[in-house]
Amino acid sequence: MTIESIKVRSCMDESILPLTPDTPLIVATTALCKNKLTGLPVVDSSLKVIGFLSEQDCIGKILNESFYGYTDATVKDVMQTDIVSISPETSIIDLAQQMKSNRPRVYPVVESERLLGVISRTDVLTALKRHIKKMKSTQI
Repeated sequence: MTIESIKVRSCMDESILPLTPDTPLIVATTALCKNKLTGLPVVDSSLKVIGFLSEQDCIGKILNESFYGYTDATVKDVMQTDIVSISPETSIIDLAQQMKSNRPRVYPVVESERLLGVISRTDVLTALKRHIKKMKSTQI
């Protein structure tokens, strides 16, 4: 197996629970912290990705709300709607090249407009490391 043949599908995290637009921001922030992610996709009832919520989005809103005493913000109030997603058939090498720039740290993995999971920089790094270890062990 060459490194070029490794696809996002084999490295993505399918266990995350996406957010909905009506999720309270405090609940969303808890989900980000619990999953140790820098962001989570926001989906509609058909699992179509309609937004993305990053920890950066949350920080600004929570700071503002804590200063003014508001607590009723929801994900739709702060989510980004300009979404960068990735296909499950994208090679890890191609994604790693994209990740070298200031692109998102977490990508929603989407097929036929439906969320399948997410892939983070850590997931990509783990896949690359695993492949290098495998290559070294077969060279001996």
